[in-house]
Amino acid sequence: MTTHFHHKLVATALCTALLGGCATQGQSTSTNTAAGTAAVGALIGGLTGGWEGAAIGALSGAAVGWVAGKVIESQEVAARSQTQDQQLYGYAAPANSVFVKINSATSNPKFIAPGGTVDVVTDYSLALPKSSPQAQIGVTGVLFKDGVQLMDFKNQPVTKTAGGYTIKLPIKIPGDAAPGTYVIKHTVTSGTSYDTAESTFVVKTGA
Repeated sequence: MTTHFHHKLVATALCTALLGGCATQGQSTSTNTAAGTAAVGALIGGLTGGWEGAAIGALSGAAVGWVAGKVIESQEVAARSQTQDQQLYGYAAPANSVFVKINSATSNPKFIAPGGTVDVVTDYSLALPKSSPQAQIGVTGVLFKDGVQLMDFKNQPVTKTAGGYTIKLPIKIPGDAAPGTYVIKHTVTSGTSYDTAESTFVVKTGA
């Protein structure tokens, strides 16, 4: 038996076992189909082409239609001075390090139809020591459905002074996106300082 043929047999057996397991355990089909398909795709890809094949295989499952590593032009929809931000949230300037804190994280609209656009909005505070009048800020997001990572996206890092900022990153929902709840992990980073938060939105036909 050649190695190529052996890999095909192993892949077939694993796919059968995984898909059969989802059916026999009485679990939610909507919850497990995406994860199972992605897992099978990753297995097939891994067996036939190493790590690169695994990534391609996974994309053939749950992540079809989503773009990984997308750079999105952020839109600053609000800004607060350092004084305004301190009055609102009370974050004191640190002695010798940068401090970032997410105050709110939302995805709008809450309900969206396939093919629409969701605005991923992050409001954060930036506090700086006197020795650092400015700092570079990066805002990123990771999108999940049923525990499966579908895409990640980010803005071009920008230089900011101390204060508060509200940033909007619009993401396009594929026309064939599966209905259900999606989770976005928001992250704001400046040097070694970062903060994370989560928001959700729901894809539904006719939203």
